[in-house]
Amino acid sequence: MPVDVTAHRGSRWQSFRLALRLAGRDALNHRGRSALIVSLIALPVAAMTVIVLLLTSTQATVQERIDAELGTAQAYLTPLNTEGSGAVQDPTRPTGPYFPGEPSPGFVPKEPSSVVPEGYTVIEERDSQTFVHKGKLDINARLVGSDLFNPAFESRFSLIEGSHATDDGVYLSPSLKDRLGTEIGESISTTSGTYPVRGVLRDSLSSGAGHNRDSIYASTSHPLLVVSESAQKRLYLFGDEPLTWPQIRELNAQGVAALSRAVLLDPPEKTELTSAAAAQERQLITAILGVSMVGILVLAEVGLLAGAAFAVGAKNQRRMLALLAAAGGEKATVRSVVTASGVVLGALGAIAGVAVGTGVAAAVVHWSLSQYSPLFVGFHVLVSPLILFALLGFAASVIAAAVPGRAIAKQDAFNSLKSAQAPSRLPRKIPVVGLGLVGLSLLIGGAGVGIILGLENPEQYGPKAIVFIPLMAGGTLLFLLGLLMCTGRIVVLMGKFAGILPLAPRMAVRDASRNRGRSVPSIAAVLAATALAAIVMVGSATFAQEQAGKRHLTLQSQQGAISLLDYELDGREGPTIDAHHIASPVESVLGPVRSTTIISGVHDSCDQGKGCLQREFMLPPRNTCAAKAERNVGDIWSCTDPFAGGSLAFPLLTVGGAEALKAMLGQEPTPEVLQALKDGKMVVLEPAWIEDGYVSIRSRTYGAEGGDVLDEGRLELPAVAAEPVAKLSVGGVISVQTAKKYGFKVEEFSVVMDLPSQPTQVEADAINLELESGLWFAFQHPGPPTEKILWAIAGIASLVALTAASITAGLALADGRADHMTLAGVGAAPRLRKAMTAWQSGLTAVVGVGLGLAAGLLPAIALFGSAREYVLVVPWLQLGVLLILVPVAGAASAWLFTRTRIPMARRGLLQ
Repeated sequence: MPVDVTAHRGSRWQSFRLALRLAGRDALNHRGRSALIVSLIALPVAAMTVIVLLLTSTQATVQERIDAELGTAQAYLTPLNTEGSGAVQDPTRPTGPYFPGEPSPGFVPKEPSSVVPEGYTVIEERDSQTFVHKGKLDINARLVGSDLFNPAFESRFSLIEGSHATDDGVYLSPSLKDRLGTEIGESISTTSGTYPVRGVLRDSLSSGAGHNRDSIYASTSHPLLVVSESAQKRLYLFGDEPLTWPQIRELNAQGVAALSRAVLLDPPEKTELTSAAAAQERQLITAILGVSMVGILVLAEVGLLAGAAFAVGAKNQRRMLALLAAAGGEKATVRSVVTASGVVLGALGAIAGVAVGTGVAAAVVHWSLSQYSPLFVGFHVLVSPLILFALLGFAASVIAAAVPGRAIAKQDAFNSLKSAQAPSRLPRKIPVVGLGLVGLSLLIGGAGVGIILGLENPEQYGPKAIVFIPLMAGGTLLFLLGLLMCTGRIVVLMGKFAGILPLAPRMAVRDASRNRGRSVPSIAAVLAATALAAIVMVGSATFAQEQAGKRHLTLQSQQGAISLLDYELDGREGPTIDAHHIASPVESVLGPVRSTTIISGVHDSCDQGKGCLQREFMLPPRNTCAAKAERNVGDIWSCTDPFAGGSLAFPLLTVGGAEALKAMLGQEPTPEVLQALKDGKMVVLEPAWIEDGYVSIRSRTYGAEGGDVLDEGRLELPAVAAEPVAKLSVGGVISVQTAKKYGFKVEEFSVVMDLPSQPTQVEADAINLELESGLWFAFQHPGPPTEKILWAIAGIASLVALTAASITAGLALADGRADHMTLAGVGAAPRLRKAMTAWQSGLTAVVGVGLGLAAGLLPAIALFGSAREYVLVVPWLQLGVLLILVPVAGAASAWLFTRTRIPMARRGLLQ
């Protein structure tokens, strides 16, 4: 009777159950390695989970918007501020952009109170500005008048401390309370009187906007609101019937905008109007896509590093797996035993990563809300990205285990039982496939670049981002994978030339060449970490440059200025102030200033009999962004028309020499610029002001009543442009002789100083309190700390790469324990072990960082270099430090933490 040796039904599942059971026991027997792999998978999954949940928690849901903006009202009405009856608001953003329609000369917008539909009761709210006195300081604060404690607004206004007031008491926002240092029960002084503080309120309407305005809250009938003439009014409508979109369109035609609960819950078709909410949705999707792509790179890095750990574990299991094969186990069964370790540990890592990330994000959001921060509106959980991240982590673990499992299954069982091991040969097709993937990545990435370059205007950038970001990310991943597949060949070539090296590096290189299952994933992990760091660093530097170009700067970084506009100079001519005396209050708060410069200039002035004289720079028509776009000249995507005006630090026409120029430029002026100043030319910071070597200055005299132009003139001044550290939105500098030549009246304007540290708003208030009457301190609010961010990214990348190199050194020590015992047995010097480990770690870091910089810089330069609204910035200094620091620190740490002697058992020596 023939014997049926075919697999019976369910055998594969039974085999896999056996593999899972063996994998679970192996994980318990090697808890240290298992914990390492679970941590490697869990950490990037947790990081991506935290980032995405924090991003989504800054965006209000529809119900949260209703609670914050409407309470229990059906809608609110507010003026549309239009000049014609054809205007149409955005359905969900009544105060945002709208379609203005055609202007109607006879159109008169109606007041919201006159167009309230029937069947609604109304609560009025007013929003305006007022000044709060802090000593002699006047702090500009938002003033909100509403029915604060009406149950209808319970979801909007939260009483943090204090009690409900029935008198003329007011409530403060947390930021204004801290700035004033006022306690509940004390009084604040405003331009219209003094009022007691009854409590601190949190306004949910400000949440999620990323700012925390200084605000005062009071009842609608409060005296503060009664005297406010420029208050913006809102009428909240309460009733049973919803306010529909057709009704809102009718209100728009009468000059009134509305936000409706019904429209928020069921907005009109997007084809009817382009909603700002849709733009925000696209931005959120793009951000999640970006985080996902970066996360894939991180998972590639940790997956490769986990692959090295799986390879060492599989090597230690070689005899057990050989016994399984000798007992009749198929190659698929042997392979599944190793792969099952990836399934078990990957599932644990993915679940732990999502759980830890969700917990951390929830803790951050709830802590922020408990501190009344306006950054988050609530804790929002998006399930689909979390499932995606968990699947990515799980897939990375399974793939990391499958590769060594496939290699072990191919080994000869007889040789494995004899503990005989020969270095595996690298299949020739792997490097060829790697080069093919590199070529394919260039095609895919090039397609993404082509889409960017094919955009006709900046408005197309947002919608197309969903297309070209995956293309660029896919090209980056394929490029990275291609380099990884070529890494084995690079290691083999290094081993061939190792004979020319001294003993320790020669043995380290040959060990890496012989044990590619461990060395290649370790190099690849450092490669992926460095590539990710390079992409993030180039992107951060480029984005920071783009944002810096949009900032309105009136002072250089860490400069301060004391305005003399209202300071009594006693009518004396010549220098009338002592700059060091003026700056003494600044030094008492911030410490000694590094330099002080008296800035003089030409003032705009008002005369009761003659009117007010004002001057302004005239931008040549051919130098405007619109004209450049028509001629297709320059970078029209990032072009912004320059603005020049007076500030508290510099007047439109600054008069002085080298010191004034240095204060405005933020650095020493060049000899050419100084010579141009002496020759009677004006020095400006923006070349666009200059046409044919001249700057045009228009002067107008306005009547004291009515503001009619009484007189107008133009002055053409020869000018040159100078390059500042940061371009200020100010005018230019002329010499004293030039000012006399044109008959300008020159007066002292300000004292500009280099500060010892960046002041805070509270420190600025303290300085202003100490200044004499008529003096006012101002400073440039700092932008994002770009330099610190880049160094932090470089530090984190170095730490990640060093961790990978350290894990490599530890795996090499565990894997090569028998080799080290043999070396000790034949009389090798004890310090040779330390030297080999250091060279192994350094070798991994050098090759990984070098290839990683290439893998990161190429796609980053392609992406940001092709995006025409950005100016590509490559932080070479930080990248150079990364290239040097990681190999040196990795080798040094391996040398320090590797013991010279190891305990050896007799059995270990005999193996």
